Amino acid sequence: MLEEKTNELASARARLGYVVFPGLFAYGIAGTGWGHTEFSSHGFTVSAGNQFGWVAGAGLEYKLIEHVLLRAEYLHYDFAQTTFAPVDQFAAGQEQMTREIIKLQEISQYILYKSSEPPPRPAPAPARTPFRGHRRRRRCADGQIGSAGSPLIPPLRR
Repeated sequence: MLEEKTNELASARARLGYVVFPGLFAYGIAGTGWGHTEFSSHGFTVSAGNQFGWVAGAGLEYKLIEHVLLRAEYLHYDFAQTTFAPVDQFAAGQEQMTREIIKLQEISQYILYKSSEPPPRPAPAPARTPFRGHRRRRRCADGQIGSAGSPLIPPLRR
């Protein structure tokens, strides 16, 4: 007796939806799917392989209280025709198995908790003072120190 089991399932998907009323979000899902299927006979794996296809579905998300969400989703996985090679590569005469299109259905329920605290922001960079260059300082005729070019200091003679 040959048994078939898809023991790994993954998908990359996006969702697009509409807020029906405050607190209830209805959405559709679409993306790509991957599955790993094994065929076994009397507890021994006869053949295994990866399958690729598409996934689509729909869901509802409801805000129960401030940080708690309830979500329910339906997903339909559709994998194309796949050829599985025998696991035992030394067995002569074993033929490859071709499996017709595999369709899987999944219904999921979630309870989610969302934290309201945003991640901390990085500290702002310190303010920089503009560079003004060096000013030449000279003694005035009366002994006070001033800047070159000030009205109290006569220009340098060359």
